[in-house]
Amino acid sequence: MIKNLERYKTDLDNLIKKGDLLWVALMVEYYPDVKTKFKKLLNDPEKLKIIPDFNKEYQLWYSEVLELIRQIIPSRLDDFINYYKPNAKSQRKEIDYENYTISDCLNGLVVTRGGQRVVGPEDAIKKLEQQLNIVKSLKRKFESTLFDIQQLLQAD
Repeated sequence: MIKNLERYKTDLDNLIKKGDLLWVALMVEYYPDVKTKFKKLLNDPEKLKIIPDFNKEYQLWYSEVLELIRQIIPSRLDDFINYYKPNAKSQRKEIDYENYTISDCLNGLVVTRGGQRVVGPEDAIKKLEQQLNIVKSLKRKFESTLFDIQQLLQAD
């Protein structure tokens, strides 16, 4: 049982690291000044290769994390999904910052009105941050003395 718990913690740590790198990938892609600062910080162009291609890697990360959330903190599942795609119950008549989602970002959706940019892919960064916060709360769940080990056994 302890061995499984350690394995889950390791897997979760890896998912958190991957999520953090996906966040960096979005920042670097949509904010050129961040890319410049990141290059200077790493001081090695080869190290930039650790930054994943968001459009290729996000879906895999999302699928893994989605199942983990479904099993460990199902009360946060809808929140996590709603950052990714529009709520199935609400029909979007207009797309704005409030209802722009990560799937819109993956599709490269940019919304303009009257020639003015309203929302675009860089606006998904905050949505991803919130998803990451939900994932990081899973770690707290593992560390909490209130965590019911039975949940882990059922998930296993």
